[in-house]
Amino acid sequence: MAKMTKTTQTKTRGQAAVEYILLVALGLFVLVIAFALANYVKNFADATLLEVAVNRNETIAMITG
Repeated sequence: MAKMTKTTQTKTRGQAAVEYILLVALGLFVLVIAFALANYVKNFADATLLEVAVNRNETIAMITG
């Protein structure tokens, strides 16, 4: 096993800190993308359900009218 000098230990700690910061940043980025995708899916579902409701109402009006 190689002997670690103080410089190597500091570099390793600094590298670990940078890696943790990048990992947290990646996690936040994934969360933002997930919320954006969920919002897109919600809007699409709302628009689709609205169209279905309009078609349903037109069909009911045609049958009863």
